[in-house]
Amino acid sequence: MTQSLAIFDLDGTLVRCQTQRIFLEYCSERRYIGNVTRWKLLCWFGLYKAGILSEPRRAMEYAYRFAEGWSMARLEQEAEECFRSNLLPYLCLAVTKRVEAERNAGRNMVLVSNSIDPLAGAVARFLGFDGYVSTRLETKNGRCTGQIDGAMVYGEAKVRLVREYAEKNGLSLSDSSAYADHISDLPVLEMAARPVAVNPCRKLHSIATARNWEIVAT
Repeated sequence: MTQSLAIFDLDGTLVRCQTQRIFLEYCSERRYIGNVTRWKLLCWFGLYKAGILSEPRRAMEYAYRFAEGWSMARLEQEAEECFRSNLLPYLCLAVTKRVEAERNAGRNMVLVSNSIDPLAGAVARFLGFDGYVSTRLETKNGRCTGQIDGAMVYGEAKVRLVREYAEKNGLSLSDSSAYADHISDLPVLEMAARPVAVNPCRKLHSIATARNWEIVAT
């Protein structure tokens, strides 16, 4: 029998925050990022949260200029430290219980996030996910360039990347579950047999209600 899949979004679903905002503030505290850059990024996060901006690629590449020349190992170490010290308190316990329940049901657990690999990886390892699909930062000669490598894990691209993950690992989507909070994740929820809207934004709440999807409020 082919193993089915349980798909979990990260920001607003597994954690009650924007992971990259927390990480960039962490980096600002350590003076990896200057004050001008910090304030520009805070403005971008506000516009994104309000739904005014929908394509984050340029902002993300601007944000991660500070890591140009860093080894990926260093970035991963900083992301792990940020998770342990700053992100862990934001974990949504009600949703982590769903992670445990889906795992006990025998599903392959995949974390899917627009957040960068080192951050998504830190969360995935802590919660015992089987894998994660997240935005990769480009490296050359073992060093970060500050650019994004390939597609961002956002909107329709999430669907394509989840399908690729399932195909690569011999997994079935026919009996899958998906958990997400934002209207941008609607394509991922629609691909699952059991979509679950977690603390959904207004637009997603309206759609979930109309389609009789499960809604989890925490």
